[in-house]
Amino acid sequence: MNELLTTLIQEVRVWPGHRHHRARIPAEATGYRELDEPLGGGWPRGALTECLLDGVGMGELQLVLPAMRRLSRRGKRVFWINPPHIPYAPALDQEDVDLNQVLVIRTNNRGDTLWTLENCLRAPVTGLVLAWPGGLASREIRRLQLAAEAGRSVCILFRDRRQASQNSPAALRLQLTPDGYLGLNIQVLKRRGGRPGQSCTLNTARRAGLAQTEASGVVRAPGPSLGSRTMLWLYLHFPHMLLDHLRRHRQSSRPLAILSGQDPRVAQACPEARALGITAGMRLKTALALAPNLDVIQTQPGQDTQVLEAQARWLYRCAAHIALRPPDGLLAEVASLQRLYGGLPAVWQTVAQALETHQLTASMAIGHTPEAARLLARADQGECTADTARIRHRLTGLPLSQAGFDRTTTERLQRLGLTRLGEVLALPPAELARRLSPDALSHLQKIQGTRPDPVQPWHPPHVFRQEVDFLQDIEQSQGLLFPLQRVLSELEEELRWRQQDTDSLHLSLRHRQGDDSRIHLRTAGPEHRAEAFLNLARLHLERHPLSAPVTGLRVCVRRFLARDASRGQDLFGKHSHPEEAWHTLASRLQARLGASALQRLVPRADHRPERAWAAAEALGEPHQQRPAPVLPGHRPLWLLASPYPLGEVPAAWLSGPERIRSGWWDGQPVQRDYYVVQLADGPLAWVFRDLRNDWFIHGWFG
Repeated sequence: MNELLTTLIQEVRVWPGHRHHRARIPAEATGYRELDEPLGGGWPRGALTECLLDGVGMGELQLVLPAMRRLSRRGKRVFWINPPHIPYAPALDQEDVDLNQVLVIRTNNRGDTLWTLENCLRAPVTGLVLAWPGGLASREIRRLQLAAEAGRSVCILFRDRRQASQNSPAALRLQLTPDGYLGLNIQVLKRRGGRPGQSCTLNTARRAGLAQTEASGVVRAPGPSLGSRTMLWLYLHFPHMLLDHLRRHRQSSRPLAILSGQDPRVAQACPEARALGITAGMRLKTALALAPNLDVIQTQPGQDTQVLEAQARWLYRCAAHIALRPPDGLLAEVASLQRLYGGLPAVWQTVAQALETHQLTASMAIGHTPEAARLLARADQGECTADTARIRHRLTGLPLSQAGFDRTTTERLQRLGLTRLGEVLALPPAELARRLSPDALSHLQKIQGTRPDPVQPWHPPHVFRQEVDFLQDIEQSQGLLFPLQRVLSELEEELRWRQQDTDSLHLSLRHRQGDDSRIHLRTAGPEHRAEAFLNLARLHLERHPLSAPVTGLRVCVRRFLARDASRGQDLFGKHSHPEEAWHTLASRLQARLGASALQRLVPRADHRPERAWAAAEALGEPHQQRPAPVLPGHRPLWLLASPYPLGEVPAAWLSGPERIRSGWWDGQPVQRDYYVVQLADGPLAWVFRDLRNDWFIHGWFG
């Protein structure tokens, strides 16, 4: 039987599905590490996701909240299409969502819903689409899937759990069910490129601001989150920084080694060179004997610092508070970024993706002090965690050779029989002060955080400068286009990040002998696209052949212009400006659905929940978002248009009371005691008792 099966598998006409390699689908991190893994990295971009559930208030909005916060802060539009209740503006504002990017759309019929979904999915300004479309046929889901593939946004359809048996072309299907006390079970019914049947359970207590996950009666409202002032540091160690920098612009596959010192020795070797036996510290003659076709380059004074600043420039786009640690390290404060990115795993993933994009090899580590993060990163012992106890445990396991002490101190400690950093930390402070030098003692205290370790923040200069060194002289101008395109792509990324343009670019070509060739390129108007600059450079080089072989080039931009809305060719055209594309999309939606169908959410300064928000025109003046006020309790993400009676005894009383007494000045006073409760079927509700002692449901903690 086994032989027959093997013969069938080897038959040419049989498709080897077991060996089929599926391409990785681009994903947007959910903000939950335990959920990203079964989803293959997060919410799929350019594809549909179906969330199947019994009703609202299960924690479904908490799943998408980190992505919503992150995408809205990037300037991407977030569309809510036919939500079952009111997305509550004060709660979204409290969660640091940019409400200027949040749009609520109401449609009148099924045809309008499908049309609206397709237009929003195809728009380049869209970051996230949340929709409650009701019943859909498989062919209609197929239409939406094709529209999602045409764009690059995240689309999540919330549908009834009874539709799980329907055949659906969506790339991802999840089933959401309550799991015990404040838990949400997520089961993967279908995932393109992965196996179904995986599941995970999330604790959703955070959506109501609950600090404890166990309560038997009415508990007091939770206080502010602890640890908000605890600083966490992310350290990036680049063991082959200069090597990675040079290899990015190479077209050759020959082995490469970097030399240092007057007596040429190998400082760094690429993987191909190391495979041939070339190691750091080896003499050049020995290396050439092992690899006669070895490409070598001599390091220049200050080159490491220049390359390190180039890496700091892109890291500055991810984190505002960074510092240089020459010659091969960068430090960033990440505790303050958790709210922006939706959790520490999302921060970690963002930096990891940036490293992959820039083709850099780095070891990362998080520490409670800058020095702790540095030691863990250099030892390649880092992990994504904010647990200080776990960080200290990893530190204690470091050998003394990786603890950052000088050679003399290391030898002295080893003579005492100490081999690990933890053994040194366990010694009495008085004994350490007597046996260690002041510098070594200071180093140890900085690791523990008992001694100040000031970090000098680094800010990028308001100039773009990027250099490329060639391993071999380039004699034809055509050979300059590939490395030039890489540098211009970095310039485009820089200009997009700055939200600026330029109309002037300086290009310098370095020759082995003689002065540099200087080229000044000017555009007809403000420009940021690498393609436009490359076309200008190509035309110039075609008219002016190289006077001598080129050993390197430098691109410099000193003139920056404020970004202007450019005239696009069409709604979703390649050259359409995002703001212009948004105005065109909003105009199309309003023309078909009506002016009142598309609205923005604006928080208002009123303690009465029903009056603490307002609807604004989609194309009106942007709301000047201020820091969310500190409220006695969390606000639900769903607000009911009008409260309705509480028809059952809650299964658990979680927090409260929060008294709201307001409105005496305008003749519509309220006096209510609000509580957070969990109902018998799982949802978290925001309920209140009025003066008549009647109980009502006013919102859901989605």
